[in-house]
Amino acid sequence: INDPIDRYRFLQDEVTKFSTDLQQLPQIVVLSKIDLIPEAEQRALKAELETQCDGPVLLISSATRTGLDPLKHICAQQLRELLQQEEEGCLDPS
Repeated sequence: INDPIDRYRFLQDEVTKFSTDLQQLPQIVVLSKIDLIPEAEQRALKAELETQCDGPVLLISSATRTGLDPLKHICAQQLRELLQQEEEGCLDPS
């Protein structure tokens, strides 16, 4: 699947087939290798994905290190929130 939007939909379907519980967990959608596409296309893809998902959509490039700090921050924040929910008994740790 070459289209990022179609790939996102496919992955969501696969996650749902695997586990509806997994589908309920927070997600971070990341468009990588953005250094290879024009900025206008980056913005368009991000805007379209934001209409498809409930969580953040981040643009990153490992080659240029663009967007990596916000990604690390959001990952850490979501992990802290999940651990807190687990400690409070809101999540099943299994």
